[in-house]
Amino acid sequence: MDNQVTADPTPGIDHDTITFYGWAVRQSRFDTADLPRAGAEAGLSATSCRAAIAALRHRGLLRSTHDDALVATGPQEAAAALSREQAELERSAAELLVRQDRIEQAWTAVQAAVLPPPEAAGPAGAATSAGSAGQVAVLSDAAVARAAVGDRLLRAHREVAFSFPGGDPGAAALAALVLGELPHAAPGLRVRIIHQHPARFHPPTQQWAREALRTGAEVRTSGESCGPLLVIDGEAAVLPERGQPAGLVLVTQPALVAHLADSFETLWHQASDFRSGPAAARTVSDELRTTVLRLLADGLKDEVIARRLGISLRSCRRHIASLYSSLGADSRFQAGVLAERHGLTGHPAGEAVGWPAHFAPT
Repeated sequence: MDNQVTADPTPGIDHDTITFYGWAVRQSRFDTADLPRAGAEAGLSATSCRAAIAALRHRGLLRSTHDDALVATGPQEAAAALSREQAELERSAAELLVRQDRIEQAWTAVQAAVLPPPEAAGPAGAATSAGSAGQVAVLSDAAVARAAVGDRLLRAHREVAFSFPGGDPGAAALAALVLGELPHAAPGLRVRIIHQHPARFHPPTQQWAREALRTGAEVRTSGESCGPLLVIDGEAAVLPERGQPAGLVLVTQPALVAHLADSFETLWHQASDFRSGPAAARTVSDELRTTVLRLLADGLKDEVIARRLGISLRSCRRHIASLYSSLGADSRFQAGVLAERHGLTGHPAGEAVGWPAHFAPT
């Protein structure tokens, strides 16, 4: 096949066009009816005149009036218009370069997050990851984060372990991703989920937990603070990116993943199975009171306690006021002293530690 040269679609400035422009400048105005005269005076054919008009209009050297006549503009005016057009093209080119750079960064992050890094021999023959920096991938772009973590979830074949507190935007975004992908996960996959005790009194969470239990998931709640964490097959861990609710941090470095998985296991064994009913509610209420008292005794502020329990500041202060009243305390310090005296801050819930009669759980 012969090579074909594609013609430039932009009308050019050739000798005929320059000749026609010289004629147009000498006219105050003209229209298409004047083309025969223009051809005769400039020595151009009708076809050359029409081509010249198209080229000159394209470059701003001819402009139309309100009554469709044509007027020649000065070279300075045309040059200014062309300069503005050139500046706009340069801005568009710069924007395209920025977008291209972002796409390349996103693609690099996806590769680092989804593909296992190659191994290379390190000092003394030790196996080290040639892409060790990529074993902790910060995925700030929401779409990239969802794609990378969603792919990991869909490829999970042993277990997904997930903990998330209430009131955390990053945890909420991660929870939405996990709960959206789990229905499509491999059959037989073990799923363990830890929430915080206040979730037992939250109707939407109660409904979600019941549905999760029906699908075979194991759900527990904890009185302790449980940071948002996702562990997949013991091979990858996911955390929300600090300060970026939609961003995620994907960890595949084995030692870090093992440490995060151990943290989940510790919290899992301290947590209680998710059950409903009056007896379960009393047990959870007891544990919540103990946790609040312990945190008060540790001197934590109301805002910190609320965040660690995954409840609103208003609800937290309502709990604290109730504890003050039950203990007969007038201050945070006095409440801590009285709680310690009755052994209410250093023992697991359910152990007989001498609750005051007026403070006994109901």
